[in-house]
Amino acid sequence: MRMIASARIVRFATMVLLTMAALAAVACAWGTLLGLVMPQAASHPGAPVVDALPRQAPGDEAPEGVAGQAGPGIPGQVSSQPVQNAPSGTADVLTQLQALAGQGPYLEAAVLSLARVSLEASVLGTTIPEPHGLLQDVLPDHAAEALRVLTSASAGAFVTALSQNKVRACVGSMWPTTSSIAREIGHFAAMAAARDLRRSPLDPAELDGIELAVSIVGRIERAQRGDMWDPAAFGIFVRAGQRTGVILPGEALTHAKQLSWALAEAGIPEGSPYEAYRFQTVKFGASLEIRH
Repeated sequence: MRMIASARIVRFATMVLLTMAALAAVACAWGTLLGLVMPQAASHPGAPVVDALPRQAPGDEAPEGVAGQAGPGIPGQVSSQPVQNAPSGTADVLTQLQALAGQGPYLEAAVLSLARVSLEASVLGTTIPEPHGLLQDVLPDHAAEALRVLTSASAGAFVTALSQNKVRACVGSMWPTTSSIAREIGHFAAMAAARDLRRSPLDPAELDGIELAVSIVGRIERAQRGDMWDPAAFGIFVRAGQRTGVILPGEALTHAKQLSWALAEAGIPEGSPYEAYRFQTVKFGASLEIRH
């Protein structure tokens, strides 16, 4: 009887761990990472994806993702947070980040430094730094506003590790899971070391060849069937029950391809009901060539 009870406990614990892993990292499709998707900030690399792991476009070689497979659900109800709006009279987070990015390279350098230090600490098994303290150390004295935004504002974020022009790992969330953008970046950068469940954990020997991209998500709006938009400026998130799919701005050449790819990523059959949201991003760091 004790052996049977122990086996049941082990099975239960395993199910709990798998569930926690799914909630911690929902799947994100990374086809390409462009520069800032907002035109006004295009002079600096910095713009762009759900609590998700990256997936490859249908037909691409090398199974980067699992097109058609149901992705894990996003914590909470999507319908409870359909839009991210700034308080009246204030600029939203993306606008603030774009303005700061336009003042010089220090913001991007600090964001990427936070992501790299957190990722490398996770890979090497050393202490992961406290994000707010790290930013205080790396940002210049005149960057008080950048420090304030990164440590007091909240937003969803994705961290992608690139190697030889391919996605090596990507984890993140459409909606905030921590109290600040800085903690969101540090958290998902650390998770990228081993929590992209469709890829093997990063090895210390790979670190020198890894480039990073950090995408901050905002302006999430509920979309209706038939809505059209520029896929270079907006990404898409679709959901039907626990099936989810997300495509970042700039990943698809046309709106039709963006939508069909997202539905395929989520494993939502053609003609089935689904929820759709469009969103914008600010991305810092490396880029991949756009997929055709």
